[in-house]
Order: sequence, then C-alpha cells, then structure tokens
Amino acid sequence: MSSSDVKELMREKTSLWDKLRIINKPIVLYGTGDGAAKIMTVLESRGIAFHDIFVSDDFYRGQSFCGRKVKTCGMIEKEYGDFVILVCFASKLGEVMDRINEYSRRHELYIPDVNVYGDVCEIFDDAYIEKNSENLSKVFSMISSERSREFFITLLDYKYSGKPGYVYALDALSDDNVPDDSNFTTFCDFGAYTGDTVRSYTKRFPSIKNVFAFEPEKKSFEKLSAYCDSEEFSASGRKAVLINGAAWHENGKLGILDDKGRGASLESATGEKYPLHSVRRRAITAIRPDGVFEGYPECFSGKGGVVMKYDVEGCERQALSGSARTIAGCRPTVFLSCYHKNEDLLLPLFVKENIASGFECRMRRAQRCIPAWETEFVLTFV
Repeated sequence: MSSSDVKELMREKTSLWDKLRIINKPIVLYGTGDGAAKIMTVLESRGIAFHDIFVSDDFYRGQSFCGRKVKTCGMIEKEYGDFVILVCFASKLGEVMDRINEYSRRHELYIPDVNVYGDVCEIFDDAYIEKNSENLSKVFSMISSERSREFFITLLDYKYSGKPGYVYALDALSDDNVPDDSNFTTFCDFGAYTGDTVRSYTKRFPSIKNVFAFEPEKKSFEKLSAYCDSEEFSASGRKAVLINGAAWHENGKLGILDDKGRGASLESATGEKYPLHSVRRRAITAIRPDGVFEGYPECFSGKGGVVMKYDVEGCERQALSGSARTIAGCRPTVFLSCYHKNEDLLLPLFVKENIASGFECRMRRAQRCIPAWETEFVLTFV
C-alpha cells in the first residue's frame, strides 16, 4: 500500500477549513462553551473571520460569550438571511440532533472536528494527512473487515470535511465482531467514570466475575464505588477492585485541569486561547495498571478471558504502556477509544510496534452522538 492510498480512498477533496477561508456567506457559531472556544481559536489561527454566535431558543438569556453578544438563530436569520453554521458542542440527545438536521435543511451546516485534548490547532487537514499518510495507511491495512475499513474512511471524510452526514453514517458501519456470549471473566475499565461502563459491559458479558476499575476524579469515583457496592452489581457474585487514580505508564502524580467532572485532562494537554469555564487545577494519583494486576494472577492467567476498555481522555498511549505486560501475557480483547485527538487514529500501530502483535482490528461506535465521538478500535488478540 502506498502512502497516498488513504487520501485517494477518501471521498472529500477539500477540507472544511480551506472551504471556510473562501466561502462568501457569513459564518456563525452554534453553541457556547469549551467547544466554541476551541473553534474560535482554530478560526483565528487560520485567519478566518466569523460573524455571530447563537444558541437554541430555550438557552437564550441575552448573554455574552468571549466578548460577543449571543443571539438566537431566528435573530441571525433576520439579520443575514443565509449563512454558514458551525456546530460547536457535543450531544447525544435525539431532539438536539433533530434540531441540527432542521438547521441543515435551511442553511449550509458543518460540525467541525477539533482535538478534544492536546493541541486544538492541530487539524485533520491536508498538511496533517501528508505528514501522517504512511502511518494512516498502515492502520488501514491492519483493519480486519471491509465494514470497518469503510468506517475508517468515513471517519476520515468527516474529520476532513465536517459534514454531518458522515457522522450519522458511522452508526450503521459499527462493527466489533465480539459475541455477547464471549466467555470473559475479567473486565478492566480504564476511565470508569461513575460505573456506567462497568454496568454496560457486565450486562453485555454476564460471564464477567472480576472488575478492575480506574477513575481519578473524586466525585465520579464515589459514585463508582456506590454502584459496585450495590446489589445490582454483586448479585451474581462479582468482585471489584477500584482504583482512585489514572491509568498511566508509571506511578506518580499528574497535574490536571478538572473543569467538567467527566473529562479531567492533563494540564499540559490544552492549547486554547479562549478560556475554559470553571477550571480547577489539582493533582491526581497516577497508577501503572501492571503493578495492580500482578497481585491478582488468577484473574489474568488464561488467554482470551480478559476484556479491557480504554477511554482515558487522550492518554490512551500512556495507559496502554502501563498495562503492556498484562496485554502481552493474557492477550485480551481491547476496546480502545480513538476520538480524543488525531493521533488516536494511529493507536493500533502503537500497540503492534510497542506492546504486542497478532490481533484482529475492527471499529465501532459505542454511542450515537455528535460530533464523531465514542468511536473505538476493537483489538481481538488471537
């Protein structure tokens, strides 16, 4: 496979940001908050002006955001008539996606892809593709099914163009090929939040008896603990080892920006010019998972009996490195988030070159939402 094959397979030939640079209609942002701050930063870095900001009617309070008066879509329609909408927030709510679809019937609309964590100005554009084309092609060649290869290209088309149709297409292409009756006995949850994924994975794979859950944020960890103490969790004889820390490649302390409860991020991982809201800086404990797992050899002795989920806010490489010995030894099934930053698309190659080879690679979407979040690689070691 040549280094240009991935770009040749993509249907889109002009990036969103190049299109916005020459567009002859006013550009308006839909939504306020961190997503809007990120997109404002990218627009400014590329010399692209935007004209206004609006929110849904039920969120309108006559407020301002980053020095701009916030309006409603109706107010902007009266002022400009036609314009381009950039959606600047995430949502999994059906009514919100229906509203976005309604706006897209009235106006040209895009859902820009920006890094959730890391350098916000590192955009998936022609320069990024050229720089990473060889590795992107290597990952494409590692994907095991035609459906997942289509998922990968569709995801690239979305990240490049911002067109919402590609986001919705991902749901129909979701393909993990892991039977619900798989005989997993141990579940490792890196980024357990309040226990929602412990609940969903043990429901999908009822044979799980041992749970290892890592969650650094204090309030989320308290809710996780409460769930694992509940009768719902323990009724089938399951046991849980809960770690109030972040999965990392070594033990220590990490400085984080904890602005939303869910999604605490490394302090060094932000690149926004415009301020995040309600930011709290604090330290959390970093834990090397291999060191924890060494105390429970009975849970990791058999090959194929372990399922691992990594959703650690852009720190997947560090968490993978910290559990590399366990992965190489028990050869688990791995659900690996790939939506926090562009380099996450290269995670299967990182695993192959640094941890262990000999796995099938597929892609899935854990949940319907906008933008194209909740995308995952599924690595099944054989």
